[in-house]
Amino acid sequence: LHGPIPSSLCQAGGGGLTYLALDGNELSGPIPECFGTSFQSLTQLLLQENRFSGGLPSAWNLTSLNSIIASNNPKLGGFLPGSLFEGVP
Repeated sequence: LHGPIPSSLCQAGGGGLTYLALDGNELSGPIPECFGTSFQSLTQLLLQENRFSGGLPSAWNLTSLNSIIASNNPKLGGFLPGSLFEGVP
């Protein structure tokens, strides 16, 4: 895969998706804001080894998410959003 992630992926992923692996591709551009709210059953999100830029989505409301890996994206930066840690003891 290469190029930006279409935001339409968020509309398709709502249901019971628990694992999303987009690692090891040539995906580029920003991670869509909807990634932080659209996959309510998601437990693992793998985004490493791509060409994402910008930062992580600012709002996260994924209570099932317990693992996100976004390493090896040289143009991805910024801060981890505080909402990513809500509900963590």
